[in-house]
Amino acid sequence: MNDRETRRYDMFGRVQTFGKDPTADFAAGSKAAGHFASVAQIIKDLDTAKAQQDGGTATAQEVLLDALRLDLQNIARTAEVVEGKSGGWQTGEQPPWAASSRAAWPKPPSSTPS
Repeated sequence: MNDRETRRYDMFGRVQTFGKDPTADFAAGSKAAGHFASVAQIIKDLDTAKAQQDGGTATAQEVLLDALRLDLQNIARTAEVVEGKSGGWQTGEQPPWAASSRAAWPKPPSSTPS
């Protein structure tokens, strides 16, 4: 649900609460009782529809970071093969994927290794 639908759902909930509290103020066969019953049915239908909705398509940040780490590993591996090195990263710097989180990634080397 988007914000507009959420606000409408909340409004229906407030109307339903208003109708439940002063039940003595409304006659049993009045239009108000019928409208409050309709609102209760609308809320029930909305709850059913919400339960049947699929999850969103947003990708979690950790999944994206893991994909980025895999891409960096593949790039570094390809660069090592092109250069003919076996160890790579011999300047004492760690590759970015060696860190456990994005905040702990090392700074890039100030000069390129020769």
